[in-house]
Amino acid sequence: MNAFQRILWTIQIIDEHVNDLGFRCIEAEWLAHTGTLRIYIDHVTPQETGINHVDCGTVTRVVDDIASIEEHYNGLKALEVSSPGVERPMRLAQDFLKEVGKEISVALVESVTGQMNGQGILKSVSAEGVLSLDVGGRLWSFPIEKVKKARTIYHWG
Repeated sequence: MNAFQRILWTIQIIDEHVNDLGFRCIEAEWLAHTGTLRIYIDHVTPQETGINHVDCGTVTRVVDDIASIEEHYNGLKALEVSSPGVERPMRLAQDFLKEVGKEISVALVESVTGQMNGQGILKSVSAEGVLSLDVGGRLWSFPIEKVKKARTIYHWG
């Protein structure tokens, strides 16, 4: 299982346990150097209020009881559960689709067409999972599997 597949597996396993509570996992990060698994959650259906500390505590208790998580993350020492914040992380195609036409920031695990990082307008998400981003008037396309980290961009002020 590669890193991308492991993150998708983690999101899926967590979703199986928290969806009935009204939450979904939108991103997971493994910080091997600290032994930390960081997950970002949101409500399954849009709410007027965001994720709060009580929600994070509820999900933390559920995830703590998922034995297979610990088996897949050798050296797991800490679990962090967080709200997505205003600059939302994205991992799944369904989350990218919601942001088409908006500005996002992307870092890839490896270079695609000579570029590893970019910020621009998300133009499309293909059925095959290829993202296309307008970076300064140049279209940059890459498979979703190459995404290391992606976030929406919020302009303050």
